[in-house]
Amino acid sequence: MRGNNQLLQLPSSVTRQIDCSDLLVMNESSARYPVFGNKARKYEFLLPNLKWSGSKRLGTVGAVSSNHALQFALANRVADLTGDGQPLNCALDLVLFEVPGATTDMARLGILRGLVEHVAIAKNNIELVGQASQEYARNWLHSDTDSLVPPGGSNDLSVLGHMNAIAELAQFLSAAQAWSAPPDVIFVAMGSGSTVLGLLLGVHLMGWKTKVVGVADQDKSYLTRWLVNRQPSLPFVEGNVAKLARSTVQWLQQIRFPGISPDVLRVMQDEIFVPDSTSWQPGYGLVEAADVAWANELEEAGLILDPVFTLKAWRSLLTMSKAGALKNKKVLFWNTYNSFDYMPPLLSSLG
Repeated sequence: MRGNNQLLQLPSSVTRQIDCSDLLVMNESSARYPVFGNKARKYEFLLPNLKWSGSKRLGTVGAVSSNHALQFALANRVADLTGDGQPLNCALDLVLFEVPGATTDMARLGILRGLVEHVAIAKNNIELVGQASQEYARNWLHSDTDSLVPPGGSNDLSVLGHMNAIAELAQFLSAAQAWSAPPDVIFVAMGSGSTVLGLLLGVHLMGWKTKVVGVADQDKSYLTRWLVNRQPSLPFVEGNVAKLARSTVQWLQQIRFPGISPDVLRVMQDEIFVPDSTSWQPGYGLVEAADVAWANELEEAGLILDPVFTLKAWRSLLTMSKAGALKNKKVLFWNTYNSFDYMPPLLSSLG
C-alpha cells in the first residue's frame, strides 16, 4: 500500500520560512487505511512473530489517546497474516492511562472497548504499575500462549520496520529525482523508540552521513528513569532508546545481520543521533498557540500533525532553523502520524 506519493513537497509559503537548502516530508499518513505508517511497519514484524509463537492472548499498555493502543487493536482484528484473510485475532487486554491536563477522548475509548477483551483505566503512573501487574499476572503463568506487547509496539524485532523504511526512502528519492544525495538531517518524533532506532540503524547500513534528530514526547522523574532505564542522568526517552539500542544491536549481531559494524552503538551515539528532550514541553500532548497556528497552516498544505508527537518534532525543526543549524542543509521531516478518522461509524463492520 505504500508508494512514493509518501514523499511530500511542501508549498513555498511554508518552506520559505525555514532556513535550509531544501525540505521534504516522508509522510507515513493515510486518510484511507486505519493501520498505516510507522505502527504498521512495526506490526509487519510483530504480528507474524506472535502467530508463529502460538500466542492466544495478548496485553499491551498505553495512553487512552495512544496511537499504538488503537492501531494494534485494529491490526490484531483485521491484519491479514497469511494472504488468505486470516488475522491474528487474539484475545487482547489493554491497560490505559489518562493524560494529565488533557480531556479523555471518550469516542476513541468506546472504539477500544469494542475491539478488545478488556480495558483497564489507570489514573496516573503509580496506579498504572499496579493495574498492569494485576491485569497481566496470569500471563506469567501461561508463557507458552500469552504475550505482552511492549508500549508503542517497540522491541528488537519491530526496529526492522524503519530499517526497511530508510531503504524505501532511498528508492523514493531516486524515483522522484528529488535529491542527488541523502538528506543531511532527518527530524522524527521519538516515543517508545523503535522508529527512531530503526532510522538510525538504516542510516548506518546505508553509509549515509545523515543526522537523525529524535524529538522526545515526554520526560519522567529521576526515580522513573532509574527504575525503567537504569540511567537516571539521561532524559527518560533518550534512556529508553539507548536501552533498546543495546538489546537490538546485540540481537542483530547474534543473528549475524549483514552490515552491522562492531562499533555501531558508538557511531549512532556520537555521529548520527541528535536527541531533543526539550521540545516536548510544556507537557505530554500539550501545545501552545504558536504550535496550533503552524498545525493549521501545515494542514492546509496537506500535512496533518498531532500534538503528542509530530507537532513537537516540527517545533524542533523550527527551533534549529531559527538557530541557523539547518542552513544549506537538505532536511527531511518524517511524519509518523496516521490521519485516518477512527470514528465508530467507520468501524461498524468490525462489530
